[in-house]
Amino acid sequence: MKKALLFFSAALLAASNADAQVTVDFEEFNLEQDQVNLGKELTPGEGFVSQGFKFCNGYMDYSGYEYFDGFAISTMTSTKFESLSDQYNSCVGFGADKSKTYAVFFYSVYGGNAMEIVHNENRLFTPQKVAITNAAYAVSSMNNGDSFAKKFTEDDWFRLYIIGHKDGVVTDTVTVDLAAGGMLLFTWKTIDLTALGEVDRIELSMSSTDIGAYGMNTPAYCCFDNFVTLVGEATGSKSIAASASKASVEGILSPDGTRINALQKGMNILLLDDGTTRKIFK
Repeated sequence: MKKALLFFSAALLAASNADAQVTVDFEEFNLEQDQVNLGKELTPGEGFVSQGFKFCNGYMDYSGYEYFDGFAISTMTSTKFESLSDQYNSCVGFGADKSKTYAVFFYSVYGGNAMEIVHNENRLFTPQKVAITNAAYAVSSMNNGDSFAKKFTEDDWFRLYIIGHKDGVVTDTVTVDLAAGGMLLFTWKTIDLTALGEVDRIELSMSSTDIGAYGMNTPAYCCFDNFVTLVGEATGSKSIAASASKASVEGILSPDGTRINALQKGMNILLLDDGTTRKIFK
């Protein structure tokens, strides 16, 4: 009997110390159908917080043209891309498991935000899986080409990299093919993240075979949902995220680097007074 009690006590202790599993499905943002939250009301650098996790976000409004990078929260049902107002559409029109809400991710190396997911209380976590699909903007560009990017062939690819970090060291990288071998991702695909192990942050990156003077030409968008992870103990590690979304614009460049006086049709590069830049499309 004593051995049984000791075993039961040990089991209870192990259970109490076990990592808790959470699922981030973004439904808690309570958006009506066909709405998007770009982070306008967020404190710069705060990011969207759900289930204790911070999803990076940068936002600015310049002359009525809104910019975001990192994550936005969307309930858009259209799968079309006809103008920049459609950049918040997924290619399927709903979230994973046909839910209403999902996140749109825009990867940018120009802003002051680290492209990352961290625990808001600096806790260690062990990612399990996440659902990923293409954004309508990227699909339209890869299928048809546009004024910035080429139409994809069988030799082209477009990838998302999900990179685990712990104590400043990369634990592993999970690569997601959003397009490869003439095939585009048109459904929500569950991605196994267990190879990342225990981490203190996830870094996100994107690349494609279509590269220009200002980096990747393929629209750097995809969609996230149902991020499942185990949450462990607190760590001293802190996010390196920063935000320059409240910085002032001190100049505008055309895509070829020529300084211009006002926004022109197409892509514009805003020079901010903190040394960062933003791509704005008009």
